[in-house]
Amino acid sequence: MADDRSPHSPRRAAPGEDPAPAGPSAPRGSEPGRTGSGDGTPGSGNGAAEGAGSTAPGAPGRFTEDEARPIFREAAADADAATVRTPTGGSDAPAATSAPKGASSEGEPAGASTEPGAADAPAADPASGPTTGSRRLNFTPRARPADDEDATTLLPRTTGRDGRAGAAVTDPDLDDLDERPRRLGRRGRLALLVSAVAAVVVVGLGVGYAVVGVSDQQPGADGVPGGTTSSSAAATPSAAALLDDSSMLTAQGATSILPKRTWTVGEVVRGPLPAGTGPSCLGSDPLEGAPTAQQTLSRTVTADGSDAPSVLHVAQAYATVEDATQAFSVTSRAMGTCAVTGDWIFTGRALQGVGDEATAVAVRSAADGQTTQHWVVVSRTGRAIDVVDASTPGKDALNVNNVTASLASVVGAQCATAGGACADSPSTSDAPPPVGGDEPGFFATGDLPPASSSPAPWVGTPVEAPSEDFTGSQCESVNWSTTAAVEKSSRVYLLQDVPGIFGLNEIVLTAKDEATATKLVEKIKDDWASCKERKLTATVDKATKVTGVAEGGASVAGWTTEVEQKAGSTTTRFRVGIASSGTKVAFVFLNPQKGLDISSEEWNTVTVRGVQRLTQQG
Repeated sequence: MADDRSPHSPRRAAPGEDPAPAGPSAPRGSEPGRTGSGDGTPGSGNGAAEGAGSTAPGAPGRFTEDEARPIFREAAADADAATVRTPTGGSDAPAATSAPKGASSEGEPAGASTEPGAADAPAADPASGPTTGSRRLNFTPRARPADDEDATTLLPRTTGRDGRAGAAVTDPDLDDLDERPRRLGRRGRLALLVSAVAAVVVVGLGVGYAVVGVSDQQPGADGVPGGTTSSSAAATPSAAALLDDSSMLTAQGATSILPKRTWTVGEVVRGPLPAGTGPSCLGSDPLEGAPTAQQTLSRTVTADGSDAPSVLHVAQAYATVEDATQAFSVTSRAMGTCAVTGDWIFTGRALQGVGDEATAVAVRSAADGQTTQHWVVVSRTGRAIDVVDASTPGKDALNVNNVTASLASVVGAQCATAGGACADSPSTSDAPPPVGGDEPGFFATGDLPPASSSPAPWVGTPVEAPSEDFTGSQCESVNWSTTAAVEKSSRVYLLQDVPGIFGLNEIVLTAKDEATATKLVEKIKDDWASCKERKLTATVDKATKVTGVAEGGASVAGWTTEVEQKAGSTTTRFRVGIASSGTKVAFVFLNPQKGLDISSEEWNTVTVRGVQRLTQQG
């Protein structure tokens, strides 16, 4: 039979509480371990009265405030259920086995007394002969200290009902008990222990697999574990294991630069480049905006003989192709800016058939009164970037095609591991230097050559509209501030920390069409030719034609010259140049001063560069 007792926790009788009304009460649900006979005479009015009055203060069968409580609820239930039947007349007396009406087959009769001593005073039954009594085991709970945190308090059962199912409990002492945290039972503690052991085993297995995986890898070039021995490593190779000594330029690879020279390879250096040892235009400091390379290796290969050329090879590996692509873009722009003091971009070059992407610049470097010619070529293959700086002292640079072949040798050694394109019929072609500078369409720092034996960096002023006061060499019969154009602007370049009036002016404009742009260039050339007829104090050299290649392969054409203007005993020199490509026109002006000037060859290059940068503006 289902237990029909109220679901709330039992509570002890409070002093002063009114007893439950006398009379028959609803049968209490069965309780495992109870027998049908024992604590009172079934069906007797006296037993009912005892059951009804069992909740009164101090009633027998209740635990009062001064009595010891059972230690464990389970132990108390077992002790309460276990009974020993002792026949009154002896061991041979029959035991009463019939259950009274109102009691379940396993439960105690309604109104049965819970008095501990009831088993010692059984009621006589004249019809059945000697009475049979049962008594509880002598259960004396051990008192626990009040502050024992392991103690579990057993609340006494409530033997009566108030007739209202689920009645609210208002005993404040019971509220205090309900607020105590419930403790885990033996099964809960066992489950928690098993879960903890399982978690430790899983973590241990994970660490074990990680250690085994690392030990199985081969050390990379920097001593960092790596390798591609497993299928997963081959799918996502480690950049730390990409480069090693075999990835660097060899003596055989350098032979393509000068076949008649004997080349000697230096030690491979791992890590950042020492200050002052980086490639021309790039330097040795990390480039701003570039992802951090996971590997940086460098090696110098030197030829024998006088004025011996040398080659610096720098290889870098990145974690992903995307990082390498970004790094190449930043490196390319840094080459196009060439912010290293004393380095000047003489020309640019486009490379084909060398990895996934490549570019090159010719650089003239001035230091300590010596000039060195460089070809700096850079390429990307997959996750690897290679920079080869082939330099030679003197006025003549090395052959760019031969330097490109040297670069192709290292790309071929890296492409399979780096996951990029290899070298395939490498070649070069004329092109502007890579995009660079702080203002699109204007000169970058490296576009202007050193103007003295002690190089100082060029610094550009803010871009603004052409000034009405600018008269150029006084031979140009145009007012640049009012010349018709779709758009036009100007900028002035000065040497940092160099006093005086020395500087370079640049005016750029976009004509309404290519014919208008070409016509303007020819007009300025004619003005120079006729200047002496209009200004008797002017001396103008014959104009020199300049050509080049703009962005996208378009042609650049223009003119340069030198003009002298005399005013009394003072003669002032000017360098002027103008060129166009499509609708783009660039006019440049320089006023040389004592000890501050550039060569005519360099000036021709600057004139063409002005248009090249303008066409890179878009």
